[in-house]
Amino acid sequence: MIGKQGILGDVLDLSYLIAGAIIILVVASLALTSGINDSNHKSLVELGDFKRVDSAIANIKVLTAGGEQIDPSQVEDLIKRSKVFAGRTITSCFDYRNEEDCNTNPVRVGSSKAGIYACRWHDGLCLAPV
Repeated sequence: MIGKQGILGDVLDLSYLIAGAIIILVVASLALTSGINDSNHKSLVELGDFKRVDSAIANIKVLTAGGEQIDPSQVEDLIKRSKVFAGRTITSCFDYRNEEDCNTNPVRVGSSKAGIYACRWHDGLCLAPV
């Protein structure tokens, strides 16, 4: 027959085992969750950058198809300077879709004269100044 102290000792051992297992599961869960969150964040940043570069390349293709001459050495600089504004990737003045954005040029694309980046609205299109 097992005495009361023996049963009490077994119950305490079992409770320590259960508490230890819970602590290990919580720590492992937190470690895995933070790792997953970090990798998700990095993936979203990389995906956003990829989409920006892809859109910038598409914008440059449209410019060259429209007859604009772009020096091949400028392509990388145009891609680096492109920014996302109002859900669109803006690479040149031509990418603005309304007069207000074109005239204010919040992304500062286009040619720079004395540090002033200007675009102009003409016949429903945003153009770089001549």
